[in-house]
Amino acid sequence: MTVAEGVLIFVTLFTGPVAAVQAEQWLERRRTKRRGKEHVFRTLMATRAARLSTEHVQALNMIDLEFYGGGPKERAVREAWRQYLDHLNTRYESDTLPAWLTRQTDFFIDLLYEMSNSLGYDFDKTHIKNSTYWPVAHGNLEQEQTVIRTGLVNILTGKAAFPIAAQTTPEEAKEQAELRRLLTAYLSNTNPLPVRIVADPPG
Repeated sequence: MTVAEGVLIFVTLFTGPVAAVQAEQWLERRRTKRRGKEHVFRTLMATRAARLSTEHVQALNMIDLEFYGGGPKERAVREAWRQYLDHLNTRYESDTLPAWLTRQTDFFIDLLYEMSNSLGYDFDKTHIKNSTYWPVAHGNLEQEQTVIRTGLVNILTGKAAFPIAAQTTPEEAKEQAELRRLLTAYLSNTNPLPVRIVADPPG
């Protein structure tokens, strides 16, 4: 028997059916709130190696709602989320990116730790940080997608242009090489350009 079931039985026996209905509604709201918190935490844990995924971002944006109110543990979650969000909104230069990414991970691990503590899980920060699996192929794919998105944005905003390279067949390349050789020989006077003089026709 759970604590919630015990409370409901106690209320039914000693306060009557009306209070029991109210107690049941209160317990249901508690269960609903718990499910919301669990969903956010599970989603962030499952996607902690894929922080650009839509599911991950959506779960982050639900923290303020699902962990609203409550006691000190919920406030600790919201404070950890505020610090993480402030860091995510901080601009960085290319030479400071490694340090920025390290701080990002630290803030994110702090957030997951406070959430796990709020929900009663016994996870330490080292476990949260290191017990994740992310295939190398997935990382390469995400990096390639980032490069593609960045390149397209630069092209569409006029900051860059499509790179264009001329393609030639082996025969064309051979002809161009021969033409360059002849032009070089003529221009350096090592192979004078032949000239034929044609006399004017008798008139």
